[in-house]
Amino acid sequence: MATNGGQFQTGRIYISPADHHLPVKKDHVLVTKGARENRYRPGIDPLFRSAASTHGPHVVCGGVTMVQDPKEAPYPEMPQSALNNLDVSHCARISEIAVLLEKYARQPAGKAKPVPYAVRVEATIAERVLSDVAQVNGPGDQVSYNCPNCGGVL
Repeated sequence: MATNGGQFQTGRIYISPADHHLPVKKDHVLVTKGARENRYRPGIDPLFRSAASTHGPHVVCGGVTMVQDPKEAPYPEMPQSALNNLDVSHCARISEIAVLLEKYARQPAGKAKPVPYAVRVEATIAERVLSDVAQVNGPGDQVSYNCPNCGGVL
């Protein structure tokens, strides 16, 4: 189970505690209670944004898309939607995806590309837990409203 500030260790899988996001930094993970994304916490978007923002091409998700074969998925509509709407690198059975991930993890990092400004800002915002005086001076302009879900400033 991931702990806030926990250092990365080779060969480990980090699982977010229930109802917490799991953004990553250069050498450690964060466990945060940021706003739900697409009605979920933990959400994959905060994790992927933080990985792209912090590690760029050094993460496996840097341009490679893998989709579970809809024929074996409990909810086939989800992977089928990805196949219909994205340029998918691999459509594979779950048992094959681990092998593909290991293959990509062993390859050298690709050429670094600039991380879009919006991705960097969203990754920074997702690191917030609850608003405090220091945080309200962060990205964007403060307004007098707080999110009823997480308490973050809007």
